[in-house]
Amino acid sequence: MPMSSGFNLHIREVLDRPVFKRARLIAGANGLDREVGWVHILEITNVAPFVTKNDLILTTGLWLHHYEQERLSYMQQLIRQQAAGLCVELGTSIENIPEEIIELADQCDFPLLVFEQPVRFVEITQDIHGLLINQQHQLLKDLEAFSRRLQQITLQSTDVHAVLHVLYEYTGYQIVYHSSVEANKFCPKPATSEEADELTFFYRKQVEGNEAAAQEPSRFPMPGDRLLLSQPVICLGETLAYVGMILPGEQPLDRIVLLLDYTAKSLATLLLRMLFLEEKHLRDQNQLIQDILSHQLEDEEAARSRMGVRPAK
Repeated sequence: MPMSSGFNLHIREVLDRPVFKRARLIAGANGLDREVGWVHILEITNVAPFVTKNDLILTTGLWLHHYEQERLSYMQQLIRQQAAGLCVELGTSIENIPEEIIELADQCDFPLLVFEQPVRFVEITQDIHGLLINQQHQLLKDLEAFSRRLQQITLQSTDVHAVLHVLYEYTGYQIVYHSSVEANKFCPKPATSEEADELTFFYRKQVEGNEAAAQEPSRFPMPGDRLLLSQPVICLGETLAYVGMILPGEQPLDRIVLLLDYTAKSLATLLLRMLFLEEKHLRDQNQLIQDILSHQLEDEEAARSRMGVRPAK
């Protein structure tokens, strides 16, 4: 079951909300894909300490009464802080937006919206915040379901491919499992052996030996405008493998990074179980050999039973 989409809200979707039906985009049309993470109302000129990445700012434009340099400074602070955009209410404090502000917004692809009639900012914040909170709630529910599926697999089997398949079901992206102790695995299987060899070679050249990639999630540009998001599988302090995802060029959403992290932890648990079972099997074999050499076994049937071999007929 694919994970619900739409967990990233953008200016483009915000403009479709009923509370924005009277809003008009006057600059920054190329920035409509900027992500919106929260909404703030700011009228002060020193905004940098109060703005974080992806904030959508609402204002009546009081700061536009200042000198040109101060007005530009306000906008530059928002742009440097990577705010999502700026919404200005006309008619309360100001009647129009200065041309230099519009030009700066266009130059930086920074969405600048105006409400040509007074609006209730509280209605805007309630609408957008409610939408964001509901999306986060759904995200947590989907992550919980994803985690339960991985847990069931790791408790019932030692099938690495089954874990990879769940990640593929939830994302739809090419999944790569690169291991230094066993054959690499892919989900889905690449169309040709050349594609599989290309991915293996890329991991060996770019990821193996990279100290940062062996300890934390890493991103690697790939040929064909693709992006490899790689997560180390760490077990008992050792990096035993990597699980990666091939994305078509765009930066991964937060939910994608979380899914990959959950998968890496499940694979670490699975590998630990496999190592434990192998060690137990080896220990049992050694004990069996010692018992045979010291004549601790009564007969051949007892030895067969210890080895898990059916009794001879």
